[in-house]
Amino acid sequence: MFVVGSAARDTHDKFEKEADKYNDILQVDTIEHYHNITYKAQAWIQLLTSCPHPPKFVIKLDDDVMVDRLGVEYLIDRYLSQEQYNGTDLGTYCQGMAYIFSGDQLRHMRDNISRVQFLWTICPAMVIQEFRIVNSNK
Repeated sequence: MFVVGSAARDTHDKFEKEADKYNDILQVDTIEHYHNITYKAQAWIQLLTSCPHPPKFVIKLDDDVMVDRLGVEYLIDRYLSQEQYNGTDLGTYCQGMAYIFSGDQLRHMRDNISRVQFLWTICPAMVIQEFRIVNSNK
């Protein structure tokens, strides 16, 4: 899914063609600008939270990031459970261009995202760290 804001007419027409063909565009009612990226994050978090069958994992990527699918599968298969590491904090590692998190965190993120200081860029790790959200798959 590509999350986009409002754009000039010619770009908007391209978005509509893409959406009609692939159904992969979520358009947010905000101007397409880097400083509005938080609104776009809120929109995709809300959309995924409303799905009847939430995803097991969420992978967020910037549109200029390449993915090694086998590498991602390797990381997901080696998930660090609370039994393996009972600490409460691994630190914040989110750089923004790409991150993976458990789908069970979406509801917590949606419920708490408005309580985190507004920044140009929002990082789910900020919400998770601020409200000490832990894995609910015990």
